[in-house]
Amino acid sequence: MSTFVNGVVRYVGSHYADGAPRLEIWIPINQASGLPFRFNEPVPVELKFEQTKYRALLRSTTDNPYVWVSPTLYSSAGVRLTLGRVLTELAFRPNERVRLVINGNAISVHREDAKNKLRESDQSGSSPHLAVTPHADSAKMLRTHLLEFEPSGFVPAKTQGRQVTIDIKAIKRKLFDTPIVRVRLQRDYMLSTAPADSDMLVDSLLTSLSQTPVKTPLDYSYTNANVFRAVVKALGSNSRAWASFLKHEDSLAEMLGGYDPSYTFNAVQRGELRSEDLAKCLRGQTSGKDANAILQWANLLAQDVDYYDFIRQLGHAYQCLANNYRESLTDNELMLCIVGYIGNPPKNWEGENFLKVKKHFNRKTPGMSYVLASEFMRNLGWDGFKPDRHVMRLFDRWLPEQLSSQLLRDRSQRLTMLIGRKDIKLSAYLKYSLIGADITPDNTPFSHADNLVWLLGAYVEKKGRESNHSYLAIHGQ
Repeated sequence: MSTFVNGVVRYVGSHYADGAPRLEIWIPINQASGLPFRFNEPVPVELKFEQTKYRALLRSTTDNPYVWVSPTLYSSAGVRLTLGRVLTELAFRPNERVRLVINGNAISVHREDAKNKLRESDQSGSSPHLAVTPHADSAKMLRTHLLEFEPSGFVPAKTQGRQVTIDIKAIKRKLFDTPIVRVRLQRDYMLSTAPADSDMLVDSLLTSLSQTPVKTPLDYSYTNANVFRAVVKALGSNSRAWASFLKHEDSLAEMLGGYDPSYTFNAVQRGELRSEDLAKCLRGQTSGKDANAILQWANLLAQDVDYYDFIRQLGHAYQCLANNYRESLTDNELMLCIVGYIGNPPKNWEGENFLKVKKHFNRKTPGMSYVLASEFMRNLGWDGFKPDRHVMRLFDRWLPEQLSSQLLRDRSQRLTMLIGRKDIKLSAYLKYSLIGADITPDNTPFSHADNLVWLLGAYVEKKGRESNHSYLAIHGQ
């Protein structure tokens, strides 16, 4: 006689390079007595979906209140697959309840809506017939779609089943081994010492950018002066060489009173500081626009408002909204939501009740679109991709199938619905940011990977002169 156990499909917070979500099947420990699990020891099992069988591992620890099916599977031919991809292709969704039919170490996975037929067929000895029915409550389906995925129409990538990552070493070598590029980088980033190798070059470049992520950025506190400096660095890097900003940073800091927004605001009020003065230190076509934006920020930050506390409020608001849908957001996804908000605040946002700032408070980042708002957040220690034109162009060449997948579009839509605004620019920003994070190697900050791809596009693989050289590493071949 078969044993029946109830479980649930859980999204564990990130995605594979082919766009498939990382999914596991969890079974509450107090309902798992029929499963062949052992605490703190993986147990091999045969996992069956419809007529297809896979080798899998059943895991449990004394610290977790559930038993789970590990996300790595192997086909009967020994091909390594992911549980997330298998579940997605069968249209299982995060938070969907499932019914497990257990015979020794063989486990069949079925939708919970088929449990009555399974029970009846088991008692009669006949083979179960699975009846897949849609959600009965359409209103509930609409709300839960916010943090779920619609996999229909997903086009598998050529690298499906294998992990694809940015080849960090290949980019480092290319930047260092091309003499003219190495010289220009040393000049543009004002490196005082000629780097001896590719690692030293990249370390020096990343140090110059000063965008090392912090852990749990919501737990940090920043003064308005800290925020103002992050603002000026973001706007100062807009459409101009970083060396140009570094060359004039001391002059900018002096005019801005050491990045004191109140000093700057009062200097403007007294007629001692004009946007034209700042524009002289911000060369390029956007100099006037960026200078005006800096003064608008000074006006905003000079008010009696703790701006980073507003950022924390936004972060907690999005966490609360996600919790309402029994989900959680990674720090990277949280940054995307915050940027989506401050880059173009939505009207009648669902999370407004979680905010403490007054309604007249200016929530829009002056002079910043989604890309520059990302740069601003990264200057405050947040970790994420900033998909500007160079990054997007290279991703279009490297990952055309992944970028066109329905699943990635649905992941983007999931966040736009949470943010509370739908527009083409936001969807594109989210899509490229998500896939950038997906293909960043383990133990490499997203910001660092993004900066390397940007350097590659700006100095080596320039528009219209791209090579066929591969800068992606494919694992598990």
